[in-house]
This record gives sequence, C-alpha cells and structure tokens, in this order.
Amino acid sequence: MVFSGRVGTAYHRTLQSLVTDPPQVATLAEVGPEALRRFEALLAEQTAQADQLPREEYLPRDSSLVHKARTSMVIEAQRSWRSHSTTRLHDMDAEGYCSNSRLPNNPAGWLAEVGAVLVEIPLESPDGLLRGRIDRAERTVRGIRLVDYKAVVREDLPGRYERQLQLYAYLWHAVTGEWPIEAVVIYPFLTVQHAVPIGPEICQQVALDSAEVLATLTLTARMDDLATPGDVCRVCDYRPWCRPFWRSQQATALTEEVRQRAAVGFEAQVVSTHHGDNQLRLVLRWAGTVAQLLLPLSRFPHLATEQPGAHLRVLDTRLSGQLHAPTVSVTDFSEIYIVSGGEA
Repeated sequence: MVFSGRVGTAYHRTLQSLVTDPPQVATLAEVGPEALRRFEALLAEQTAQADQLPREEYLPRDSSLVHKARTSMVIEAQRSWRSHSTTRLHDMDAEGYCSNSRLPNNPAGWLAEVGAVLVEIPLESPDGLLRGRIDRAERTVRGIRLVDYKAVVREDLPGRYERQLQLYAYLWHAVTGEWPIEAVVIYPFLTVQHAVPIGPEICQQVALDSAEVLATLTLTARMDDLATPGDVCRVCDYRPWCRPFWRSQQATALTEEVRQRAAVGFEAQVVSTHHGDNQLRLVLRWAGTVAQLLLPLSRFPHLATEQPGAHLRVLDTRLSGQLHAPTVSVTDFSEIYIVSGGEA
C-alpha cells in the first residue's frame, strides 16, 4: 500500500469513530484535538504495519499529505459533531449493525431527521448479488446525500469512482425504496469534491452491468480470461504476479507506444552486469533492443549476484534516451522481481 493509502485508511477509520463513538466534549473547540488524537493513533498503527512489509520499506512518505489530512480531519470532525442526530447511533456497533442483530439495519430509519448522519453503511441487494459499504450518508432538507472519500492526490474523477457511487445509489434505493438526491466523491487531502450523476436509469444500468460481470465469473473456465489489462493496472498491487498483465506488455519491437506502456512494467533478460560504487548497471534485452538499467544496490541487493540470462520483471521506472537504446532509471516506486521457473 502506498503511503497515501495508509493515511487514507487512518482517515477513514477516524471519521467512522467520530460517528459511532462521538467525542465526549463540551465545546466545538475541543472536537478538533480529540479527532487529531484518534487520527494520530490510527496513523501510527498503519505506519507500523508498513514498516514490516518489504514492498513498502522504500516508498516515500510525504509529510505534507499528513498535514493536509490533519486539516481536513478537523473540519470533518467539527461538521460531524454539529449533527444533533449522531447520538442516536449508540445502539449501532462499529460495523454499522444494530447491537442486537447481525442483519444489516435499514438505514432509512436512522436517517429520518434532517441533519442525521450514518457512516460505513453496509448494503446488500435483495437478491444478495450486489453489496457495498457507503462511507457516509446524510439526510438533508432535499433528501439523502451519499459521500465517498478517496485518499488520493488528483484532480480528475475516474470512471470507476463514478460507477461506485452509482452502484451505492442503486443499493440505497433497493434497500430503502428511496433514491438519493445527491452523491459526491470527496478528495479530503485537496478539499476537492466531484458530483456524480445518480439518475435512476444510470444507476440501474450500472447494476445490470455489474450483474453481467458477476455472471461472467461463473461462466468463464479460465481465470486468466477474465483479465482486461489497461490503465487501471497502474493502481493494481497484483501486477508482479499477474500473467495476463505481463502477456499484454510483451512486444517484439520497441515503438513509442511500447516504451510508454513499459513505464508501468516490462519483462527483460539480463545481458551483462557492471558493478560500481553502490551502483549496478544492467544491460537488458527487451522488445528487440538493448536497454541500460541503472540502480542503487542498497535498494536492490537481491540483484547483486544475478548473472547474464536472468529474467526480470521491472515495474514503475522512468525511460529516457533514444528509442533504439533507452536508459531505464528507478523511481521511488520502482520494484524489480527475479523470475525463476516462469514465476516471480
């Protein structure tokens, strides 16, 4: 998990605790410090977990991201505390279920009054086919407003984020009989939010499309046939082991398009190795050409003894130089795997 994901996990869990376990404070000014105390404790847990994982050891940890999360946390905590209805949730546990039942609670009953708020709401379609967990739902004077928080640093709204909210709107209607009137995706670290269209026709079509995907899962004999490699692979942590992804990245000739795709990941064979002062230069055969890979041995000690003929999978690098003789440089997010026996 990248550091923004760790910060986002701590952020989400803090928001949830502010509603399921409201701060016992007397004034609005006391809410912020209590929210930050919870956030810092949860972030420390996430950081400790990251310290134990080799794939996260060298990932950059942007302190400015934590600062943005703290600022947003105070604002959201104060907004939550102002809600006069949050104390009604004392009978609901941290997972959004009534304490006397493990069946999902009908959220409409908890959001009868304007200003009422629910967080981490589990919903399931009547046929049991589709499930979702909504970050936040609010009762406004106009109706239900759905909110999804994304711990990302970007300005655009990917289609997968839109479809997620549209599916949530469909599930809300399926469970409560009420269509939400608004849905937004919020990037709390940037104080940016995007409205998502949730008309009934749109949401019902998203649900149908989702059902078709699920039906395909049961009808497809080979798991590899389900893969659809593309731009979304950039944010998939399973890339090192995904056979369909690596097949899609194969190329017999190096073109500009192939080079652009290779930044996400490419497979190559070691032609020769050259050691320097804590530096290793590998000459690689890839896509019908030869590339130079420069890397620090302190970050990639497992490559120090590799010999010509070794098979590598290289992820998240920067390619420069001439097209017929590119140079590959590592970034803060680069990973290099040795493939043995056909598997990394």
